[in-house]
Amino acid sequence: MHFRYYIAFVVLLLGTPSCSSKIEYLPADISGLTLVNRLTGDDAGEFVNNLHFEPVADTKNEIGFYQSETGSAVIYIAHYNNKVEADNNYKKMTGKISKGTSVFIKPGYIYVDEHKIFRCFGMGQSHFVFTLDKELYWVTADTFIGKSFVEKYLDFIDEYYK
Repeated sequence: MHFRYYIAFVVLLLGTPSCSSKIEYLPADISGLTLVNRLTGDDAGEFVNNLHFEPVADTKNEIGFYQSETGSAVIYIAHYNNKVEADNNYKKMTGKISKGTSVFIKPGYIYVDEHKIFRCFGMGQSHFVFTLDKELYWVTADTFIGKSFVEKYLDFIDEYYK
């Protein structure tokens, strides 16, 4: 009799999904744009390093490329071990841009809901940088869709942080 309960318990335990399911940071669609390519691991790190012409990707990275007939956007995510690391790298990155010695112009802050977002412009696009928990996000989008794309993405990602 106890053996049946043991078997039932094991089956139930193995069949129950884990509570620590992986967060999906790059949805298939955002604000009318479709995810057309995704880079992770070494490929994402190499892509980020090539953008900077030097090694800068010192943590796990993930990149999503979005496209539609109306525009395009890219989401870069750096996954750090803790919030302090993410925040420190955010400050370092935005500090360099704010000095005005890069291809980016008009740096400043905007608020999207309760999120303080660093925004700048350059290379024909709007750039939005922010942290949430242990992740550092850099969102690049065509300027005419940039803010609405970031708003919709934050709506999506906020679901994980509630």
